[in-house]
Amino acid sequence: MIHGIDYFSTVVRREDLPRSLLPEVAIVGRSNCGKSTLINLLASKRRLAYSSKTPGCTRTLNFFLIPERGFLVDLPGYGFSKVARSEKNLWAGFIEDYLLTRSNLSGLILLLDIRREVTSLDEKFILWFSQTGVPIHIVLSKSDKFSESQCRRVSDSVRNYVTTRLVGANILPVFSLISSLRRTGIDSLTNVIKSWF
Repeated sequence: MIHGIDYFSTVVRREDLPRSLLPEVAIVGRSNCGKSTLINLLASKRRLAYSSKTPGCTRTLNFFLIPERGFLVDLPGYGFSKVARSEKNLWAGFIEDYLLTRSNLSGLILLLDIRREVTSLDEKFILWFSQTGVPIHIVLSKSDKFSESQCRRVSDSVRNYVTTRLVGANILPVFSLISSLRRTGIDSLTNVIKSWF
C-alpha cells in the first residue's frame, strides 16, 4: 500500500499535463486488465479510480498524486477498438506522444491478465515503448483465478517469452503477481514504484 494517494487531474491534451518536476509512473495494459483496480488496491481505497466492466472505459490520462513523491498515471487500455475512429485517433496520438516524450516518466507498469497469453499486441507495445529506455515492470493481474502452482507456471512462461522474444526490451527481471481479492503482491509492487521516485 502507498499512503496518501489521491486523485489529481484528468488530462486530454498535452497542454493540460501537470507542470511538475515530480516523477511519473504510467500504468498500461490491454483493455479491462485491471488498471483502475490496481490503483485502488495500491491506495487501499475502493473508488479512487473508476473501475468498469466495459472495456475501453478509460479514455483519458488520469493522474493520482503521491504527496511529495510523484504521480501514478492511469492510461487507456490498448487493443480496444469499439469507439469512434476520430475519437480514438485523437487520444491515441496524445497518449503515444506522452509515453515517448514525457521527461518525467520514470517507470512503466505493464499489466497482463494472468489468464491470457502474451499477445502480438503486447509484444508490439513493449518493443515500441522500449525505445524510450524507461524501465518496464510486468504485473500479472487476477492471480486469484489460479492456484499458486499455476501462477508460477504462467509467470515462468511469460518470463521465458520475454527473454527469448523481446531481447533488448528494458523489462525488470522480477514480476509481481497481484490479486485484488486476496490483496497479495502489493508489497513487491510498492517497492518497485518507490524505487522509481
